[in-house]
Amino acid sequence: MESDTKVLSLSEIVEQQGVSDVHVQLPIHNGHTSITMDKLYGFMRMRGTLIHIPFEGDVLTDILTQKNNRRDFAYTLPSGKRLRIALRYANNQKMVEVFIRVLPKNIPPVFQELRSFLKPVETPSPGLFLVSGPTGSGKSTFLASLSTYYLSAMGTHMVTIEDPIEYLLPATELGYASQREVGVDTPDFATGVKDALREDPDVILIGEIRDPDTAQTALTAAETGHMVLGTIHAGSCCETVERYLALIDNNTYNALRLSNTFKGSLYLTKQKDSIIYESFWNNDAIRTNIREQKTHLLEQNRGVKAREKKEIKLS
Repeated sequence: MESDTKVLSLSEIVEQQGVSDVHVQLPIHNGHTSITMDKLYGFMRMRGTLIHIPFEGDVLTDILTQKNNRRDFAYTLPSGKRLRIALRYANNQKMVEVFIRVLPKNIPPVFQELRSFLKPVETPSPGLFLVSGPTGSGKSTFLASLSTYYLSAMGTHMVTIEDPIEYLLPATELGYASQREVGVDTPDFATGVKDALREDPDVILIGEIRDPDTAQTALTAAETGHMVLGTIHAGSCCETVERYLALIDNNTYNALRLSNTFKGSLYLTKQKDSIIYESFWNNDAIRTNIREQKTHLLEQNRGVKAREKKEIKLS
């Protein structure tokens, strides 16, 4: 970059259209990370491409001082834009790496665009609905959009357990959300779900179902008359079911429980400037496959309607 070209601040970079992530590496001297240089270097991901850039740190110092021994947390810029921060040590703790995920200032109306083929979850009802997909494919954004729809149209009290809280869900005349952050408001996902059952929720949103205790607690919440939304790491709609069964100990009793509470799932994949959404819904054949632990038959029994895919262009 030429010397007379303005070097953008970190705040300005994350406000740019198309920037989804910023990566920064900072050296540690005598046990401390200091940002004293006028110009720092890092990478930004612009529409999927990683670009090496110089920038001014401005809010980076504040981000580092707000970590409070947490490795993952959210940060709000003065403009109101939210950032998801991940801090990691590297090179035998001689360097700290800062990974910044840029969140849309306003929650995109993703659910409204997909509403025509998401009829089974258009209205909150007891059961378990899972969202899966690679990192960065839009799982949190979709669930925030669905949550906003419930709050604005359905008279809903939501309890969310997140790590960290990414989108702040607005209260409306018809509903509001009690948002809890793991490590700050609740010790872990499972405890957050258990506590939520005493808080008169219509919908419980779990940021990530990644351990047996959380999976079992989520299943219990769905069995006791609540709609449970959650994300889970899986490579396809069918693998979502297989992954969940593995987490809850794939035995006859737990398979029966999941077959009765599983509503369906959504699998997301990101392709350049688009996201592909693929639905998967429970039906009599799928319910039998889950109950009998014959997950290898899920794909052939999902039905034509459940194979629908929809592509949404990213702005």
